[in-house]
Amino acid sequence: MLKIMEQAASFINDKSTKEETKLVDILIQPNIEGYDASSFDAVDSLIARGKKAALLKEQKFIDLKKKIRCIS
Repeated sequence: MLKIMEQAASFINDKSTKEETKLVDILIQPNIEGYDASSFDAVDSLIARGKKAALLKEQKFIDLKKKIRCIS
């Protein structure tokens, strides 16, 4: 019974995340394969992966900045 409840909660969370993803201007998705919520000792590696993923979106950030300046 507990496993079914966990799966249901996971399904609802996944659906919510997919819907919220559609609302962002820039989605940064670092490769975190092999890591989990308890990978506290890998924080430096995770930050580096996040920076690498963000740099791949650099032009999108520049474009968004220009767009925001035009609006304000």
